[in-house]
Amino acid sequence: MQKSLVDQVIDFNEIRETKDDMEPGTTKVEQNGSPGYIVRSFRTFYNNDGSVARSEQLARDYYRPLHKLIYEGPPLRETPPGEGEEPPEPPALTPGQPEEPEAGNPNEDPAEETEVQHN
Repeated sequence: MQKSLVDQVIDFNEIRETKDDMEPGTTKVEQNGSPGYIVRSFRTFYNNDGSVARSEQLARDYYRPLHKLIYEGPPLRETPPGEGEEPPEPPALTPGQPEEPEAGNPNEDPAEETEVQHN
C-alpha cells in the first residue's frame, strides 16, 4: 500500500502586470493561484496477519505553487482641479449694462475722475 504525507504547504504569490491595451482602472484575473506542496511518498508492506512488516520512503517531491496572475489596465489619470477643464466664459453683457471698472481703488468711481493741474 502507498501513502503520501504532506510536509509543507507553500503559498502562492499574487503577480500584477500592467497591460496598456486594457481600459484604465480595470483588472482581469488571468490565472487563479493554487498552493504548492512538499510531499513524501511511502510504501508499506504487510504480513499475512495484517501487521506492518516494513515501510519505506519512495520519494520526496516538490510541487511548485501556481501564482495568481492579475492583469491591470493603466492607472486612472487624475487631473488636478481646474486642469483639463475649459475656463468659464465671462458673463454676457446685457444692453445698457456698463462694463465693470478696471481694477483699482474699489471706492473710486471711474465716472468721477477729475483732472488735477499742477502749476
